[in-house]
Amino acid sequence: ANRNGIAYIDGNELKKFNNGILLQDFGTGDVDILNNELNPLSFITPFGSTIGNAGIMVFNTVPRDIDLNINDNDLKKLRYGIWLTNVEGPNQAVFNNKVMFNQFGPGWPSAGTTHYGIRLQGCDNTVVDDNEIKKSGPAPTSSNPADLLRGISVENSTDCDIQRNYMFKMGTGIWGEDVLFGSRIRCNEMKRNFWGINLENVSIGNHF
Repeated sequence: ANRNGIAYIDGNELKKFNNGILLQDFGTGDVDILNNELNPLSFITPFGSTIGNAGIMVFNTVPRDIDLNINDNDLKKLRYGIWLTNVEGPNQAVFNNKVMFNQFGPGWPSAGTTHYGIRLQGCDNTVVDDNEIKKSGPAPTSSNPADLLRGISVENSTDCDIQRNYMFKMGTGIWGEDVLFGSRIRCNEMKRNFWGINLENVSIGNHF
C-alpha cells in the first residue's frame, strides 16, 4: 500500500481462495506471517492455470526494505507456496514452513505452469531455513516435470542463505538463476528429486 507500518498475520485458516495472503508494495516496515493454514480445497479463479493458486505473496514493484518473518505456515494444493519479489533489508526469514503439492494425475504439472514451493525474485539477505517441501504421488521420472516443479527457486537474489531445507519428490530441489552474488546453498536434504540443484545462467562471483 506504499505506506510504512507493521503487519501481523497469525493463526488464520484459509480455504477456497485464489491468492491466500498478499502484501503488495507494503513499504518499509515489519511483517510477520505466522502459524497460518492455507488449503484452497477447490479452485475458484485460477492464477495462471487451473491449479494456479498462490499461498503467501509479498510483492513489491520496486525493491523495498522490509523486516519479514514467514514462519510455521502450512500450505497445501498450491501453484506458488511462498513467493517474494523485490524484498530487501537485513532481516528476512522464511523458516519452518511446510508446502505440500498434490499430484493431479499423469502429465502434471502441464507445460507453462511451473510450480514453486518457495520462490525468491530480486530479494537480498533472505534466510530460507528448515522448510519442508514435498509432493504426493510418484517421484518425477523425466526432465519435463523437473523444469516445472521446483522446491526452492532463487532468482537474481544476493546474499541469501538457503539452508537445512528438505525437498521430497520435486522436479528440481533447488533452482538458481541470474545474479546470486554472496548467496549460499548449504546443508539441505533432497530425496527422490529428478534434479537436486540446478543453476541456470548464474553469476555467483567468488565463493570459497
